[in-house]
Amino acid sequence: DIRRLKSMGAPWHFGYGLPVHPDPPPYSQKVDIDAWTTIKWMSYAPNCLMTRIAQENGADDALLLAADGRVLDGPNFAVGFVLGGALRLVAAGANRMLPSCTQVKVANAAALVGMPIREGTITINEVRQASAGFAMSATRHVMTISAVDDHKMSTENAMLCDLQSAYWRMVEEDLQAEA
Repeated sequence: DIRRLKSMGAPWHFGYGLPVHPDPPPYSQKVDIDAWTTIKWMSYAPNCLMTRIAQENGADDALLLAADGRVLDGPNFAVGFVLGGALRLVAAGANRMLPSCTQVKVANAAALVGMPIREGTITINEVRQASAGFAMSATRHVMTISAVDDHKMSTENAMLCDLQSAYWRMVEEDLQAEA
């Protein structure tokens, strides 16, 4: 399932108007919810609306953006891109969001096979330079993105294909270990 995304501002999103967190917590750090240092916005209605608007405009889903053009996430998935020969993932903590469990597994799979990976902020202008993109979620796993707005991306990018293979090997190993 290859997806075309339409970038859209997400003013209801907690990370929309906040500045980038200067020292985002690493994924391994326990998140202190009471301090509101991060939040995963689960607003079902606006997210469904953004998907619907994206579909009405010829895309499959939405790519949610902060006011300053930072990529937040999709309505129900995290995103990553191949930029400059490295995997780039949105650091959820930088946008004050809880991390994606699937993104953690993707980052671990990439590290396991020695792929260059960087987590931080990604702007829509950087996305327009990406050679490949992918969505990550518990139901989609690692799914290629074929385009964001008018920027087409490779669905057969070697780094992305290697990442998908590494991810599925890790999933298979986890399942075998639990059996």
